[in-house]
Amino acid sequence: MNVAVIGVSHQSASAELRELLSFTNSQKIAATTALLDAGVAECVILSTCNRSEIYVASHNLDADIPKVLELYENVSANTIFTHRGLDALTHLFMVTAGLDSIVIGEDQILGQVKEAHLAALELGASKKILNKCFREAITTAKNIKATTKISELPLSIAYIGVKFLKEKLGSLKDKTALLIGAGEMNQLVLKYLTAEKIGTVFIANRSPIQNDDYPAIIIPFADRYAKIPEVDVVISCTASPHVIIESFAAPTGEVYILDLAIPRDIAPIIGEIPGVSLYNIDDLQEIANRNNASRTELSQIAIATIEDDIATLAEWFSRISADATLRALNDMCHVIHSDTMRYLNRKLDLDLKEHKLIDQMLLSSLKRLIREPILKIKQETNPVQQAEYIKLLSELFSIPLE
Repeated sequence: MNVAVIGVSHQSASAELRELLSFTNSQKIAATTALLDAGVAECVILSTCNRSEIYVASHNLDADIPKVLELYENVSANTIFTHRGLDALTHLFMVTAGLDSIVIGEDQILGQVKEAHLAALELGASKKILNKCFREAITTAKNIKATTKISELPLSIAYIGVKFLKEKLGSLKDKTALLIGAGEMNQLVLKYLTAEKIGTVFIANRSPIQNDDYPAIIIPFADRYAKIPEVDVVISCTASPHVIIESFAAPTGEVYILDLAIPRDIAPIIGEIPGVSLYNIDDLQEIANRNNASRTELSQIAIATIEDDIATLAEWFSRISADATLRALNDMCHVIHSDTMRYLNRKLDLDLKEHKLIDQMLLSSLKRLIREPILKIKQETNPVQQAEYIKLLSELFSIPLE
């Protein structure tokens, strides 16, 4: 199967590097268009806080993977991973189910995978192969979450972030907090802060929001700089492509700032302001590792489900590859048959009976020639051996693989 994934994730790249390699919506469109123009058959770009990955379906991976790698220029080779075939499918399924996340089983990645696939569909970049791969990965992830309840344990990035800050301060009870951004992540943050009996919470968001929707005080986005030195905790998570906090007055007490955004919302130099402790998403890894232990057993069940579903998907790949190759071989016989009959009709004065007899004998002879290899491929139960037969036929008869 000619599918692959190329990219970086929190497993191999720091937050700083992931920030550099993240794609904005406009950059996704430009990169997708460039890959399609370069001859890549299908592609889907998945860009989140924890990863920047490009999935491709290709007629020639050896030729197309370097085209994708050009989008990651000047990045160390040991930072970028490339998975092909079954390894690529396994990676996609693991990512979609939240098993490759900092927090095992987290829910947010499933929605992000859906959005990435939908964006590629709208650009005409995801077709028969990647549509099948992504839809199956999403279905499997949903089944895993429904059967194992792995995502019901409160171990999201938002939960880990609040727990991290609680450890730093000793307690969040009656503290004051500023949330910058009112997206899904900070909505969860607000839920967990409330559970910790936080005092006053302020929210600064670029777009207007209603107080009724949030148990917090809404302040103008422009007032965020003035509010930061007055609170105990700041948690920022926006979709801004650039930093939104570059400097502010030194606080009179201690301010703990957690930047959950990629690209980062908070300029790193902020951490040098006296009284300010700045953390980013990578700082949560240690506490996430401790809490992930409770999900290890459930993740093993999930992995077994993924392995079964990938085996089924691999059978589908084998079947469509075999069907396409055999159909092309059969079409080739009909082309030879038609060309030969046209030639004979020009050279010989055949009556209707002679024409019909020669026509039938010629087609029958051509069919007999390919009958044995067709039966051999159809009866082969070993998918690896079947793939080898298909590849050999494709090379001998110049038939492009699906």
